[in-house]
Amino acid sequence: AKWKKPYRTQNRPTFTPLPQVLELLGYLVRHCDRVVTKQELFEHLWPMQFVSDATLHQRLTAARKAVGDNGRDQHTIKTIRGRGYRFIASVRTRALASPESTSAGKPSMIPNRSPRFVVEREHELDDLHHRFALARDGQRQAVLISGEAGIGKTALVEAFVTRLEGEPAPWTGYGQCIAQYGAGEAYRPVLEALGRLCRGPDGAAFLSLLRQHAPSWMAQMPTLLPVAERAQLEPATHRATQARLLRELTEALDILTTERPLMLVLEDLHWSDESTLEWLAYVARRRDPARLFVLGTYRPIEALAPDHPLRTTVQELCLHSHGVEVKLDYLSEAGVTAYLTHRLTAAPPAELAHALHQRTSGNPLFLVAVVDDMTRQDRPTSAANIIDPLTMDIPESLRQFIAQQLDQLSPLDQHLLEAASVAGVTFCIEAVAAGMAQPADGPTGVPIEVIETQCGTLARRGQFLRASGVEEWPDGSLTARYTFIHALYQEVLIDRISPGRLIRLHRDIGARKERGYGPQARDIAAELAVHFRYSRDIERAVQYLRDAAQNALQRSAHQEAILHLRTGLDLLPTLPDSPLRRQHELAMRTALGPALIATQGYTTPEVERTYTQARVLCESMGETTAYFPVLWGLWVFYNNRGSFDTARELADQLLRLARQDDALLLQAYHALGNTLFWCGEFHAAQEVMDQAIALYSAEQHREQAFRYGGHDPAVCCLGHGAVALWARGYPVQALQQSQHAVALAQSLSHPSSLVHALGLAARVHVQRSEPAKVLECAERTIAIATEHGFAQPFATAMLRQGWVWVGQGRTAEGINRIRQGVNKTRAIGAANVLPVYLVRLSEAYAQVGQLDEALTAIDDALDINRCCGVRDYEAELYRLKGDHLLRLGQEAEAARYFRCALDTAQQQHAKSWELRATTSLSRLWQSQGKHDAARDLLAPVYDWFTEGFDTADLQNAKALLDTLL
Repeated sequence: AKWKKPYRTQNRPTFTPLPQVLELLGYLVRHCDRVVTKQELFEHLWPMQFVSDATLHQRLTAARKAVGDNGRDQHTIKTIRGRGYRFIASVRTRALASPESTSAGKPSMIPNRSPRFVVEREHELDDLHHRFALARDGQRQAVLISGEAGIGKTALVEAFVTRLEGEPAPWTGYGQCIAQYGAGEAYRPVLEALGRLCRGPDGAAFLSLLRQHAPSWMAQMPTLLPVAERAQLEPATHRATQARLLRELTEALDILTTERPLMLVLEDLHWSDESTLEWLAYVARRRDPARLFVLGTYRPIEALAPDHPLRTTVQELCLHSHGVEVKLDYLSEAGVTAYLTHRLTAAPPAELAHALHQRTSGNPLFLVAVVDDMTRQDRPTSAANIIDPLTMDIPESLRQFIAQQLDQLSPLDQHLLEAASVAGVTFCIEAVAAGMAQPADGPTGVPIEVIETQCGTLARRGQFLRASGVEEWPDGSLTARYTFIHALYQEVLIDRISPGRLIRLHRDIGARKERGYGPQARDIAAELAVHFRYSRDIERAVQYLRDAAQNALQRSAHQEAILHLRTGLDLLPTLPDSPLRRQHELAMRTALGPALIATQGYTTPEVERTYTQARVLCESMGETTAYFPVLWGLWVFYNNRGSFDTARELADQLLRLARQDDALLLQAYHALGNTLFWCGEFHAAQEVMDQAIALYSAEQHREQAFRYGGHDPAVCCLGHGAVALWARGYPVQALQQSQHAVALAQSLSHPSSLVHALGLAARVHVQRSEPAKVLECAERTIAIATEHGFAQPFATAMLRQGWVWVGQGRTAEGINRIRQGVNKTRAIGAANVLPVYLVRLSEAYAQVGQLDEALTAIDDALDINRCCGVRDYEAELYRLKGDHLLRLGQEAEAARYFRCALDTAQQQHAKSWELRATTSLSRLWQSQGKHDAARDLLAPVYDWFTEGFDTADLQNAKALLDTLL
């Protein structure tokens, strides 16, 4: 029967008889002047492996055989009963280069790990070395090693690192992604890798570089800094947008690699937070030279879901040649033979290799498990006895096998590891001690020194744990850190814990870490939220989920923030109804709204539900502080939904609430001006938005983008004001103001504000008939929106891209692109912009002669206008319908719609729309022989303009006037 469920390599120590016999013999020779104890051999020769007395006896027997001794004739290696062993033959020495000297200076990529034997990976190793050589020459590399659990990804990485040659040796950093109960900490493995580099031999230089070029990242690692410097960097924590974090770190690493290559290993990316994957994609796409080598590992089985972010990241990197994937496969029968030859004292019989390959399908993890069991029990491996190891009671799954290994430990070690599994994949001794301090169903009150000793022993034997340095808590506690060799060990251990004890462990560990971090507990809020959630201390869990969400928002990690907030809101009903519970819910809903807007768009039903429920809470609690942002969120929803009567009422309420508070007044003007714009009241809209801009200070109001609607208020007012300027007849000022909006958004390093500014700038370029500029804005928007998951800006940019393609002759492709944008906008429910997008579709249809489809699109837009009151494009809708009717020969109807367009534009004091309507109507009159009437209609409108005479609209009007003279 074949194994069904794949798991990752168990990381058990492998036995290498010949090399280890030589190690034993060499150690005895070097210490021939004294007796060497058995314990000394274990600790000095195999500190990271579990070696039984029986295995040591086998190696001694092999060593004696090599020098001509046997068990009775001990002329060379003497057993001193009760004490140990001594090499008693005469010894002569000569100078030779030691293995230590030949490997001096070679970097250790993964701390506290010994390299493991790898089979059938020479091709992959050669590829890794080739790519590292490219990186050393300045061609940045991103390599992703993929394979099922237990396939040997980590072993391959370790083998690659230990074989690195050449100078200069790279800086190395290692980060581990871990499985989470909920949303993980943003950039966790990157922060871990940076922390290791800062604490390493060259840490001072690395720390100095980060201080200078990446202060926002230093703010994310406060434990590396003195208290005074930590306080100075506090403001950077709040200003650290995702774009800024990505840019700062990438530039810092690029500068660093001018001195020496840098290698970053990120393991288990299938458990990565989305922000880390965005960083990986960002740094891999960068084209500037850098001696940077990023090496990641992941399980493809964990990333098969279509919506898994790693799946998209890998596809994009490989598709555009920004990275390469190295896929590991199972071992062939020849590979199994090679592994058995390495493990056993004699060449294995072919039948054994064949049988093991059939039984394990060449899965390295299962192979190691079976051979480990054979070796541990000293089972014979001759051809005559191969049936014995194959018919032994192999567990049905690797989980059962791990449980079997655990049962062989002492009760103390079992309960220690169970407490450690609750503390995390990587844990510290202080946390485990806290878990074992209270009465439970196992050993209690164990001194911390005993716990540390036991963990150290397990790590030296290579059983379950490996050492992972030390950790210092803000309260001064200095504690050793350990990591489970594989997360499966942690999972199996947690499953063994009774529900009652599991609750106690989470409670005690969470409380100890909370005390240890004190005022800085918010730095580990995501971890504390898990402990208190599973210890059923819901009130504290909710508080830390709020803090974890805020930490994520400060890094522009909106998806992680949403997960934390949704988890908190799901937990709240388990608390008794109280003012505190309602305060928690209100705070979470007001934080959730902007995150939803940034990722899903303004008009999704969840945005409305979130703010509506928050409003009910405000009114029931008499809460005034949160009322303004809640009303703002509702205004955002109804304004973009096209419910302008409701939006205007909400904007008026915002003005009344703002009173003399400039920060609130800024947002109230922002809201009112935006609503007036969509209603076609361009002059009034611009006046109100100018008032908002006058109140704005980038330093004072930088944080408002996080609280209100996901974008900066001045960027929005400048962008919409630019469109209003164009409509009022000032195309040059419109262009200048839209450029100002984009520049401001770029200076803020706020992606949501930037895509907003680019979208409004594209709209100005469309009106000025500048397709190349439209395409540039659209492509920049698509890149940013794809990276950050912005749904609505992506749909808009895709549509404008299609509009440009139609003009370039790519009609079918362009129309399909526009349709996609229209459909996505309909699905989002953004009625305020839908008429504009239908205009783009109508223009495209008209260009290819599909006038019926063009008229249908215009009629659809007019229906939306009548239903919702969207009037910013109303004049153009009438004019375009007149154009389409004229091409169908319906002159009277065309004239009627041109007149409607002209009347609407005049009512709105929109000179640019009036110029277009007048030009169309005058051209019709010219064709009917009414030259004087046409000239008298067009000339006054044209003469009104004072700028923009190089734009298409004014040039077309001038050309028509010249023919009417």
